Amino acid sequence: MFESRLLPPSFAVLRPTSLGGPSYQLCTAREIIEDNRVFTVIDNDPLAMETQYLHRQSYPEVYEIPIYETHVRNVAQTNDCIRKVYYWNTFHYFIRDSVEIPILGFSRRFFLCQGFMRVLPYGGTSGEMTETRERYEQLETFQKLRIPRETPSRLPSTIFELPPFVQDLIVRDLESRSECCPITMTPYTQIQRIGITQCCHCFEYNALRRWKEEEGTCPLCRSPITLILEKSRVLSE
Repeated sequence: MFESRLLPPSFAVLRPTSLGGPSYQLCTAREIIEDNRVFTVIDNDPLAMETQYLHRQSYPEVYEIPIYETHVRNVAQTNDCIRKVYYWNTFHYFIRDSVEIPILGFSRRFFLCQGFMRVLPYGGTSGEMTETRERYEQLETFQKLRIPRETPSRLPSTIFELPPFVQDLIVRDLESRSECCPITMTPYTQIQRIGITQCCHCFEYNALRRWKEEEGTCPLCRSPITLILEKSRVLSE
């Protein structure tokens, strides 16, 4: 249904952060041919450490932005983690040393490195970045409607229990460090329902359930998610 195309050697993705709003992550894509399979390995762009700001340009407006199909894995993952994803160009691209770096959108983001150096467009304000994020999210919603929905593979359920006092310790530790949910970027002090994985990572409960259905692995450490423990609490006024 969609053209199969490898990712460009360099690309950017808009990511939410807890520091000053959304920013861009620069990535590299290295082509691998192995066992009659062609895929790309994704890593952070090392040049991002030298580039905090880049000139951002806009593509000409089109009625429908093409969607491409590809297979990827993160540089820290094994080939067992190669998965199919769909991607598309957004409205913008960066220019670095006269080279175009497209800003892409993805159907799934399991392959992106969690830690990265923030990159912003020259002259971009916090308000403009928030508006840009909203435009990208609207485009992503529209593009996902065009992609055939695949039934995620079901992992066998396992028994997962944590004593209440351990749950409290995990959540209090996150709150004491002013942490935010890595999926929604909502501070844990403002989340009433927290989901805890077997690897003891915490997220906003509903966001984690949606993530489990689409990705099946922990957003932080990539461990399989077979069961989610829900912790509900009453927030202070």
